[in-house]
Amino acid sequence: MFEKIYTTYFDKIYAFIFIKSNGDKTLTEDICSETFMKAFEKLPEFHTEASNFRSWLYTIAYHTFIDFIKQPTLNALSETEAMEENNLLDLFEKKEKTKEILSFLDTLGTDKKDLFLLRIRDQLKYDEIGEILGKTEEACRQEFSRILKKLIQKYHQ
Repeated sequence: MFEKIYTTYFDKIYAFIFIKSNGDKTLTEDICSETFMKAFEKLPEFHTEASNFRSWLYTIAYHTFIDFIKQPTLNALSETEAMEENNLLDLFEKKEKTKEILSFLDTLGTDKKDLFLLRIRDQLKYDEIGEILGKTEEACRQEFSRILKKLIQKYHQ
């Protein structure tokens, strides 16, 4: 189900945030990732009778954007992002899928698994991960986004 939501709304949310961020691709990707993670976490709270799903998702995107621009520095790991990433890991542990997820990450290759674990478990910034893995900050940011998409597709259909 979540995969369908993601594929249906991603381009629209991306365009919305891209315009609001004055074309900042990195910021747009970060906000989109965070928006869909928040939506995933709050999906059980959504009531179809009370509101329109598209409006609900745009509201999450808008408030996520506002939270990002209020931050003193956009390159720092935000409290919201850290909390969401910890919540994602907690969700996996609660469902007793940690081993399964780690096995899945193995299928993606060592670099991708390392990137994911450095970001989620160790809460390193993208520039720190890039230095460790010999990649650019932007490459790490994009690859992490792709890994999250694959995990969502695999475990939350």
